[in-house]
Parts: sequence; C-alpha cells; structure tokens
Amino acid sequence: MAPDYCIRWWIEKNLAPPSIDPVAFFTKRIKWHYAKGIPQTEDAIVHLGDSIKKLPQLARSIQKCQQSQVKLLITSPPYSNYYDQWLRLWLLGGPEYPGKHGNLYGGKFSNSERYYQLLNRVFARAKRILANDAIIYIRTDRREPTLHTTRSVLKETFPEKHIIDEIEQPLNPARQTRPYSRGGAPKKANCEVDIILEPR
Repeated sequence: MAPDYCIRWWIEKNLAPPSIDPVAFFTKRIKWHYAKGIPQTEDAIVHLGDSIKKLPQLARSIQKCQQSQVKLLITSPPYSNYYDQWLRLWLLGGPEYPGKHGNLYGGKFSNSERYYQLLNRVFARAKRILANDAIIYIRTDRREPTLHTTRSVLKETFPEKHIIDEIEQPLNPARQTRPYSRGGAPKKANCEVDIILEPR
C-alpha cells in the first residue's frame, strides 16, 4: 500500500506502525522458504536483468545453439492497480516512495495502454525462447483490468496455444484487497487466478 495513505490511516486511528527489523524480517522468511532444503538441479543457469533486454539476448543464444529452448514459462506479471512493483524495486535500492506516474516499471499502472504494451512486449520476447510444446503458467490478479489485459495479451501472443484451465486462488486469510478496497471488495474479487496454456 502507499506509505502516505498508511501514515494518515494510523494517525486517524491513533495507532503507530510496529517497529520491524527488516533484516530479521526477511531472514526469517528466507529460512522458512528453504526449510526443506534447496532444489537440486543440474546445468541450471540464472539470468539477472530487465526482461525487456534479457529475453532478446537469450533468444540469440538459442539461435546460436548455445542454449536449449525453454519448455516451461511460469511468471506473475505486475498487477495494474497497486504499488506492488514499487515495493520490489525499493528492496533492490529504488526510491523510498512510489510514483503514480513514474517510469514504465516504477509507478502505478494507471494507464491501461502502457500496461498492455508492457505485457505485450515481454510476452512477445518470451515467445522467441519457448519450444513449440512449451507450457505457459501465469498467475495474475482476478480484478479488472489486470485479468482482462493478461488474457488478451496471452491470446494474441500465443494463438497456437489454448487455455486449458483457469484456477482461482483465494487469498486466505483475507489480505489488503478486502478490508482496504472502497466499500470493501466483494468476496469473489479477493483472489488471484492461475492461467495455464498448452499447445493445441
């Protein structure tokens, strides 16, 4: 959530935020995620970078037979109607406050056309590294316009595939979506959706 809104809410309710040590906070969660060990893989490669720039580089490596085509694409694009991407960027050293109309990745996606262009560019580039029989697994927000835009881009980018399933994933327990939406979000909206595509 936006910091300014949180601060005003705490003041109005005569409350104060808890004091949290961020290092301890994330250390605890990292230990929880790896409590059962680290996945064992062979010949794994991790690429760090902007997907808009990194995906064409991977495509060139595949064309030169330096790397195999990808069999599974699993991702969760940024949602269009909250500051989720700002928190991630802040953890990586970005600005401490979100911008409503910042750069393409740093602000809230209030412009539906720019949001569509972002998803379209990334998925078009991802398609170039996928094998013909690749499976695509996407987690997205059930709320509009995120779900509609994601569906549209997937259908346009991957006409040779079909959606075999859409699975609603309720947020249990209820998180920010319900209590902080205007008037309270309907129960049905309080979830995410997994979209799965496979070759026809």
